[in-house]
Amino acid sequence: MPDSSLTLSESSLTKKSILPQFDPRYYQLTIQISLLFWAVFYLELSLPLSHVTAAIITGVLTQFGFTRYHNFPTNLLSTVNSTLSILILLHSSTWVWVALASFIAISSKFLIRYKNKHIFNPSNIGIVAVLLFTSSAWAAPGQWGQLCGFYYLLQVWG
Repeated sequence: MPDSSLTLSESSLTKKSILPQFDPRYYQLTIQISLLFWAVFYLELSLPLSHVTAAIITGVLTQFGFTRYHNFPTNLLSTVNSTLSILILLHSSTWVWVALASFIAISSKFLIRYKNKHIFNPSNIGIVAVLLFTSSAWAAPGQWGQLCGFYYLLQVWG
């Protein structure tokens, strides 16, 4: 008869962890906010308040609309992360394109699904759609300068 103290019982595998569960979207939110502050205050990149307001309000209203229609719980953390990604990567001459990217991004989470989960990065869908639709919006990956490697490593290896 094997020693039961050395084997994992089925009940020990199903017990909850003693440590609290950490939602990685909070980490993502922290990195994105720090990148935006760094871009605006250190690199002196222009980020109009109208773009920030349009992206967040459009994203939140779109999320509320779809979650209410589908009777899903509202999860604003994912919405804010998506809109911050758009603000970091997409530039435009007017707030309308940023708002449209946010609308497309959040909508894609509900419209492009497989096995009840969205399958693409919603922010990327919104950004690419706007870039294909107009020449008044652009992505500027070189805007971050040479020190961006540190933030990249921080985000990837966290």
